[in-house]
Amino acid sequence: MEIIVWVVSRNKIYLALIFKKAIYYNLIILLIINIIEFFMIRAYAYLSKKHPLIHKFNILFVLSVFILCTYQLLENSKIEYSLGFVLILFPLFVFAKASTYKSKYLSDR
Repeated sequence: MEIIVWVVSRNKIYLALIFKKAIYYNLIILLIINIIEFFMIRAYAYLSKKHPLIHKFNILFVLSVFILCTYQLLENSKIEYSLGFVLILFPLFVFAKASTYKSKYLSDR
């Protein structure tokens, strides 16, 4: 009975150590993603302020991909064309965050 309890106790400690290590790895990965995201959003905010035509072209490109995929999805009824909805999520997120960053930190006050 004592050996079983000891093994169970040891497994719980071992699982706790693995869980603790996984939390650290997840925090490191999230930190790296946040740093990359911040610098990318900041860089795109500067780009959209300095070169508004490039920003408008990017918006038109994303909008055209959305319209094309929507049309193809409705016309052909194939699920493959719904990939366009997934593809535009990341640029829309970047546009929104860059717009917020630009209005907070890059305004001409």
